[in-house]
Amino acid sequence: MSKRIIMGALGCLNAAMAGDPPVENSDFWRKRAEEARTLSERMVDAYTKVLMLGIAETYERIAASYDLIANFEQPLDTKYMGD
Repeated sequence: MSKRIIMGALGCLNAAMAGDPPVENSDFWRKRAEEARTLSERMVDAYTKVLMLGIAETYERIAASYDLIANFEQPLDTKYMGD
């Protein structure tokens, strides 16, 4: 069961990176991180637990990236981009 859960979590990340679900906000990723941490609490095997916590940390980093993007208030200056 642990392998199936981890593969599901990684599948979520792969699908999200491919743009399948609506994932362009930090709330989505923070919920996934919390799910991964909750799953890690049920893991018996220490290695599997560490993997799930690593997945949760990755999701938190993705959420933080979206926070940075959302909080960036200055528009891009396109005159230096060849336009």
